[in-house]
Amino acid sequence: MRETEAKTNGLENSSTTTAADSGSSFTSTDIQTDITFPDPPAILAHLTTGINQVTKRLEVLVRTRRGGIVDKDTHPIGIRIVLVCRADVNPPMLIDHVPHLVAAYNSTKPPDPILLVSLPQGAELTLSEVMGIRRVAVMAINSDAPALSSLLSLVTSVPILTASWLATEVAVAELKRSTPIIPTHIKQLRTTTPKDMKVAKGQRALGRAAAKEKKKEKSKPVIK
Repeated sequence: MRETEAKTNGLENSSTTTAADSGSSFTSTDIQTDITFPDPPAILAHLTTGINQVTKRLEVLVRTRRGGIVDKDTHPIGIRIVLVCRADVNPPMLIDHVPHLVAAYNSTKPPDPILLVSLPQGAELTLSEVMGIRRVAVMAINSDAPALSSLLSLVTSVPILTASWLATEVAVAELKRSTPIIPTHIKQLRTTTPKDMKVAKGQRALGRAAAKEKKKEKSKPVIK
């Protein structure tokens, strides 16, 4: 009799556990199905963050402009705005090269120069919270970013950073590329190197010997 009751209780407990398991499984499936994630903003695909990444892009753009690459298939995407959190970077020398790269690029006279914008203190924390990453010391915005005109309207007072000495070098390089170079044909060459080194060495030895004899003659006392 006791064995029958134990079996009955075991079946009831098993059925209760199965029902509870099936209920919890059904609920978790419903929760997973109801969760939806919003699409990321379109502008994220047009941003570059980090000192190293932005530096690499600026270096590529400078080399491309100086090399005269105009093919759209091989031409890298341009940068229109560079945001720098200079007041939040310690030490500041980590980003001292950024203005030089921007000036080097703008000195090539591109159709859309890069604007270098220095943000106030605390901007890095704000950007990092919005982007969801730990540090955002430097950020580059592509020239094809959506709503770029709205961003440009906020930085109209920012001057275009250039370097006059670099602009002169670029102009000279472009002039050389546009001017055809005539190959040089050398017919005669004037040189001070002797044709026969052995003969020249002997002549030098004779000259030194003659100079010694002349010195000895001068050192002899004069008999009156």
